[in-house]
Amino acid sequence: MKKFFLISLTLLFAASISAQEIDTGKNAFGFGSPVIKLTKISKEFGILIGARGGWVIDEKFIIGGGGYGLLMSNDVEINPNDPKAKINFGYLGFEIEYAVVKNNLFSVSLITLVGGGALSFTEIKTGLNLQRKNLSDTFIIVEPGINVYLNVMKAISIGTGISYRFLSEEKSGYPYKIDITGLSVGVNFRFGY
Repeated sequence: MKKFFLISLTLLFAASISAQEIDTGKNAFGFGSPVIKLTKISKEFGILIGARGGWVIDEKFIIGGGGYGLLMSNDVEINPNDPKAKINFGYLGFEIEYAVVKNNLFSVSLITLVGGGALSFTEIKTGLNLQRKNLSDTFIIVEPGINVYLNVMKAISIGTGISYRFLSEEKSGYPYKIDITGLSVGVNFRFGY
């Protein structure tokens, strides 16, 4: 994880230096986009919703940010000896995106989010005494991905993409790991670019 994080930071730094060479007075504008993602959380399916926005430079390079939260998931098994637990998590961060293919009909772009988030869950233990235990944790996230956009109109695009969440180690001290790293497949509607 540390190597991947350092490589991502290096790529972000290189991209920001190259962006300084782009003429920001030409073809620079903003956009906003609601996002829905399907993902797996500890072997169960979940839905993430969020939004992203940014500044488009020279119709190829995007600097912005995004935030995503768990809308729905099934209860997940954390400890095989206990009932399933309710999980909530969300994250946000800085995003850079670069269109590697761009024409009037569609575009293909590479994107990376670097940021942070929080995870909380409620574990219910049964037995003679019913106990409810609320735990929480924070993490650093790096999420690279690829998006494909179909240009419906000049300022409206429909996109689909795939990404992978890499997270730092949990620090809660809880003995069972909740796996929220993994693949996401999403759909977004981009307005303004």
